Amino acid sequence: MDTIPTIASLWDFNDPPGSRQRFLEAVARDDVRAETELLVEMQTQIARTYSLQREFTDAHRILDDVDRALHAVPGDAFPRARTRSLLERGRCHRSAGDADTSLPYFREAEKVASTNSLWRLAIDAVHMIALAASTPEERIAQNLRGMDLVREHPEEHGWTWALLNNLGEEYLGTHDYPKAIETFSALAEYQQERSGQADMYTLKDLAKAHRLNGDPHYSVRTMRAIMDELEARGTSDEWIREELDAALGAAAKT
Repeated sequence: MDTIPTIASLWDFNDPPGSRQRFLEAVARDDVRAETELLVEMQTQIARTYSLQREFTDAHRILDDVDRALHAVPGDAFPRARTRSLLERGRCHRSAGDADTSLPYFREAEKVASTNSLWRLAIDAVHMIALAASTPEERIAQNLRGMDLVREHPEEHGWTWALLNNLGEEYLGTHDYPKAIETFSALAEYQQERSGQADMYTLKDLAKAHRLNGDPHYSVRTMRAIMDELEARGTSDEWIREELDAALGAAAKT
């Protein structure tokens, strides 16, 4: 039989039904069923595929089954599965519009993960706390805390993208444009180092921050370069066009 699949290898977040099918095939395998914690972990991810499609009743039903399985083992057993169950329950509530109910699940998930040195899941929990927090100040603080954890555990650098992006959006929302520029610049630099080029939407957000900070000409230069590249590939993007139009309008007034 093939090597036991990892959870990451089964996910395509752009295709929840396809991911669900892969997880269902995985949990039917004898080698996966022999790894009890992995089996339970994969069931939490099946629940997540339903949550992503806003089929919350099915998601909660599966998580109820997961919790019954977890209650049957000692409380300190299966920390990865316990953390994932808490994360997915919280995500279900938040996606359904009940962020307040989601927060205790995310906080408990961070506690379980941190206690067991599961830093990728702990940072995931902090990232979700930041998304669910009710005030911009708290969302900023939690994203900064997430970045502190990444610095403490550099093997989890993959969280840098989401945390910096969300932090930059919060700075834009609070009109702290210098901080937004600093944050999106750091994100673009991270992307450049990791993949050889910055993501065009990060550059768009950076351009927007410069425009709102009083430098629309920076935005015009950046957005025209991106538009030229898109046109050379025979494509376009409404968000890129929207920022270019806003930059051109602001530059015309200066």
